[in-house]
Amino acid sequence: MDTLGGTMKFAVLVAAVAVAVVGTAAPAAAEPDQVTTRSFSVGSTQAPVGGDVRIRGVYRSAQQAEFLCETDFGDDQVATGPCDTLLHPYAEPGTYRITQTARTTTGLEVVSTGSIVVVPSVGPLTVTATASLSGPRTVVVHTTFTNGYDVTRLRVDWDDTSYTTGPADSMQDIDYTYAEPGTYAIRVRATDSSGALAYTTTTVEIS
Repeated sequence: MDTLGGTMKFAVLVAAVAVAVVGTAAPAAAEPDQVTTRSFSVGSTQAPVGGDVRIRGVYRSAQQAEFLCETDFGDDQVATGPCDTLLHPYAEPGTYRITQTARTTTGLEVVSTGSIVVVPSVGPLTVTATASLSGPRTVVVHTTFTNGYDVTRLRVDWDDTSYTTGPADSMQDIDYTYAEPGTYAIRVRATDSSGALAYTTTTVEIS
């Protein structure tokens, strides 16, 4: 009987030790944070002296950690703080390398680079437009704008209701056919990548 009792006590002791071992198992290690979104852009390839250059950095992590940035503009000027939508003017012509270092308190670090060509100041952005007939009630508008600005978009308002807009490179010569005769004031708007705007108006007679 004593032998059987001893065997039962030993079995209970083994089970208790097994439960204790299972109960004190170390928790699984948390997965390290990682970058899920990385986007960096310089708003223009060229800008005049004194014109704002738009710099945008967007970063996100799996754990939604906050990113703060150190942005080196390449002209001995450095900004610290938010990463997104920075505006920076350059005082001298030249080609500048922009370096943005984004960091989180969780230890992530991302480095992004870009460049900008700064040309001598040429005064405010200006746009000129000429309109000529190319067929029955069809008008061709030719536009030119100040050198030194990185004009990215044009918009041509043909009348009070109709307009055409698009990349500047594809819209320096654009045509439109009017449904009715009349005198129309054609308005052209040029938009620079740094945010500068310029307007001009030309008139055309449609018979």
